[in-house]
Amino acid sequence: MEDEASKMEVIDSGKKAILFILPSIFTVLLTSTYGVADALVVVTKLGPDALASIVSILPIQYLLTALSMMFASGSASHIGYLIGRKEYQRASSHMSTIILFVTTVSITIMLMFATIIGTITHFIGVNGVILSGAMEYGQAFSFAIPFFMMQYLVSQILIVTGRGKSATALLSLGLILNIVYDFYMISFTGLGLSGTGYSTIVGTMFSTLGCVYLLYFDKKSILKRELPSKNLRILIPICKNGLPQTINTLTLAISTTLLLMFSVKLTGTESIAARSIAINLQALLNSLYIGYNQGSISLTSYFYGKEDKDRIIMMFRTGMIFAIVLGLIGMVTLQIFDTVIADLFMESEYTKERVNAYLTTMSYTFIMTGLNMFVASMFVAASDSKHANLISFTRTVYLGIPVLCIMSLAFGTYGLTYSSIITEGLTLCLTILLVYRHGHKCGFLKKEPFTPHLME
Repeated sequence: MEDEASKMEVIDSGKKAILFILPSIFTVLLTSTYGVADALVVVTKLGPDALASIVSILPIQYLLTALSMMFASGSASHIGYLIGRKEYQRASSHMSTIILFVTTVSITIMLMFATIIGTITHFIGVNGVILSGAMEYGQAFSFAIPFFMMQYLVSQILIVTGRGKSATALLSLGLILNIVYDFYMISFTGLGLSGTGYSTIVGTMFSTLGCVYLLYFDKKSILKRELPSKNLRILIPICKNGLPQTINTLTLAISTTLLLMFSVKLTGTESIAARSIAINLQALLNSLYIGYNQGSISLTSYFYGKEDKDRIIMMFRTGMIFAIVLGLIGMVTLQIFDTVIADLFMESEYTKERVNAYLTTMSYTFIMTGLNMFVASMFVAASDSKHANLISFTRTVYLGIPVLCIMSLAFGTYGLTYSSIITEGLTLCLTILLVYRHGHKCGFLKKEPFTPHLME
């Protein structure tokens, strides 16, 4: 048990921290790749209309991901803190409570999923073949919801116990199964979009059950089989601490819904396939930030449990460097390869131009998005959900939605393109101000002594 905990104890540099966090990055990247993998197989085998059908379901999948992130981030932070205090039995009991609760929530969502599909697709404005395809895919995908949501939770808990490589391996195998079954279902069974949904069940179920086995039945696990805690109030701070990560993903869900809706109204259904390329790529790139932030929250929470300010400062500096470097790489890469990406997936010149415009805009916002998300995650690790939520709500509710609507109505497609730059830029100004004013008491910056927030 001590050997697993010591994996976090020896982390005393940015390089070691990133190596520890890498499995978290890979796990989130792999879970995000499910949608991209489905899109690639579908556009190759079934054409752009089928791709547009899957994209119409993306807002719902992002909503599910947002909920999953809340449970995963809050739980990893909470359990990491308890491990830092060497309260292993308590951490195990709380883990059982969390898993039981999330299982119940996910099954409930699965049962009401058919209603959500109709509401979202009608709101976006799709119809005809695209609408029927969305319903076909969505109904099959609904059976994967419990595993889709649970794999985020159990993989992050596995990582915080020092089993990151195992979590990555299981998710990788699950993704491979998903892709293989995609080709099989579409090519040999004639199930079409339904087969794509069923393949997601196979991949996510394998990953989820594998992680659960390692958590509960592997002798190397730092956590053991314990009855769920009777104190259900622990769920409140867990959800509260995970809320900023949820809002970050919810931003993508809301903006995707509005982008698709405005795209249909301004440019017709032809632009949906073009927009889908940018949306999937944005989700894939943002998963690099999200994965890093989730791993960073778990590790930083462990240092809060040990009241180690020096390593908390080290985590803040490392995360800032990571966000800036990754943002610059992403910006340059998107600007260099935007035409290549457009030519790879699109046929008409109009849709290629739309893809180029979307990717160019994304290249300018990527670095700002990363910095805003990382600082919010550091406030989460400090149990300062007030300021973490302020950053996340600003990106979504206070600025994101109003700016998108106003710019789109006032300037059409150009407003639609540049609204995200305005939103992320103004949010970054707020982020810098919050770090300057509150970073010292949270332990991010060197100055005055700090008192770690209790995550009880």
